[in-house]
Amino acid sequence: MKAEAGAAQEAAKNDGADFAASVKDRVFKEAEHGKETVSSGLEDFAAAIRKASEELGNRDQSMASTLVREVASGLERATGSIKGKSVQELTQSVTGFARRQPTAFLVGAALAGIALGRFARASGEGHGEATQPRGPSNQGAARSREPARSHSSWEEDGSAPFPSTSTSTS
Repeated sequence: MKAEAGAAQEAAKNDGADFAASVKDRVFKEAEHGKETVSSGLEDFAAAIRKASEELGNRDQSMASTLVREVASGLERATGSIKGKSVQELTQSVTGFARRQPTAFLVGAALAGIALGRFARASGEGHGEATQPRGPSNQGAARSREPARSHSSWEEDGSAPFPSTSTSTS
């Protein structure tokens, strides 16, 4: 009886280890696929930025062209770095950077989050999702039905929101 319980426990332990290895393998495959997707997207984005740089150069915007070209070069270097490393190496690099430069890491993470949010919102708008209009709301205009008044009409009836700065000679 004791031997059977030990064998069952050993079999369960082996099954658990096999399952964990299977999950780990699946996670790494998905991460590798994600890495390829990101690097491909970065390549496309860098190419678009480089094209914008060339367009700026054609329009005699040399300073802007140079800055945009530098951004494109940086993205191309980042893409090469991502492609040249395994997911595990990338994880170690990011972890090491976060430990060495925590402020820069947090700022970069925040900026990346903002950029991804904007990208996701822009991608969603093209697929028929309803969006709210941006900018100041028109609530005040909707509430007030009286016509706009000129500054001089406020002074005439004494309802000006600010004291008059003009001097009149009567």
